[in-house]
Amino acid sequence: MGIICREPKVPRTASGGLITALCLGVSFAVALPGRTAERYGADGFSICALTADNPLGDCEPLSDQAMQRFGLSAEEMSVVARLRRFAVKPESDLLRELAKSFAPPQPLDTPNFSDHWLPERPDQDGSLSDCFVCGVHFRYLKSELYQMSYAVRGGGFIVTWNRVFVQIKPQ
Repeated sequence: MGIICREPKVPRTASGGLITALCLGVSFAVALPGRTAERYGADGFSICALTADNPLGDCEPLSDQAMQRFGLSAEEMSVVARLRRFAVKPESDLLRELAKSFAPPQPLDTPNFSDHWLPERPDQDGSLSDCFVCGVHFRYLKSELYQMSYAVRGGGFIVTWNRVFVQIKPQ
């Protein structure tokens, strides 16, 4: 099952079934019925184990303690903090600020959704990461943000946000 950590050998703007399957697999694999409340916080965020042998392993609501247990660096926690702000108020200035930490954006358009991908920066030797889920993915249905994910190659984690699991507070 390590396939999700390899970039598909199709053009990034392709609308092929492989890209759709990979993106939807990452998007919804953590939202298994019966375990959703355990996996997502009230803000719609979760953090999951991510390894080549066990993609999207154990998940739990995202918290400072969970990020420490998963070993996120200060820079990675900063990215997560910006994603949390973006989930509350998706502003283009915040997106531009976030994009500075990543390689140039790569759009992935499919018939079902669009994925604005900020891949990891190239390695010191200039080679691009071969990790398709790594970096930040902003997934949109039509023009509405519905899901984000953030993973780092070799980091052993993936942070996800899904609008469906955000608990609306009564007014």
